[in-house]
Amino acid sequence: MRGQTQAEIATEQLKKKRRRKILDYTQMDLYPEDVEKLFTVCTNLRDKAMMMLSYYAPCLRRMEVVNMKIEDINWSDGYVVLSTYKGMKRYHKSNADLTQPIDDRTMQLLRLVKGNRNEGYLFLSNRGKRMTVENYSDICKRWGLRCGVRIITPPYETEYVDKNGKIKKYARYKFLHPHLLRHAGGRKLKKLLGSDFARTILRHSSISLVDNTYGVLSVIDRKKMYEHAVRRDIVGDKHEELPAL
Repeated sequence: MRGQTQAEIATEQLKKKRRRKILDYTQMDLYPEDVEKLFTVCTNLRDKAMMMLSYYAPCLRRMEVVNMKIEDINWSDGYVVLSTYKGMKRYHKSNADLTQPIDDRTMQLLRLVKGNRNEGYLFLSNRGKRMTVENYSDICKRWGLRCGVRIITPPYETEYVDKNGKIKKYARYKFLHPHLLRHAGGRKLKKLLGSDFARTILRHSSISLVDNTYGVLSVIDRKKMYEHAVRRDIVGDKHEELPAL
């Protein structure tokens, strides 16, 4: 149409096109040994604390991590009241839903990251400015590559319009991502403490959503069950139970 820039035309074309692949959240998982190696190798206290907030309780989304403020955290009792959360423009959540516990190991790191500051954003960039979600994604990607974290989630191909008005493609979740940490942590929560507890930590609307997302066997789960069955068949121990999933 007349008066439209190339970028606007490309954006309209992109809206009309269907996404070629649907992201399967039920297959988001990480090998436990890779996660352990990640937190052992990572020497940057800020980066390690951010990733631990996504993997361990409270399993925060990347937006919630970068927007966390010092005054949002109860430093004596070890919990956070989220001031930013998913869907906050559409609906309001009570403080009970937004108040989430933080484990002791993560709290120790957060105190070191905080230092002598008493207010403002907790996580700052190397230039002393507010961290962005892109910064956090790059941190996960960098440490994931350094530690050799294996990604089993099928890459999700999507498209976007660049600054020159051209449509380009890229694959999401090809590398370690904050959302992969959150989903792997959510799976661990559901296995250990059940769907109801996992729902309160992950802040989902229903238990069925937790079961359908975190309760489906991932590739890692199926591989472990198969290897255990083969090993049991070879050894001949018919009374050995399968590991809990």
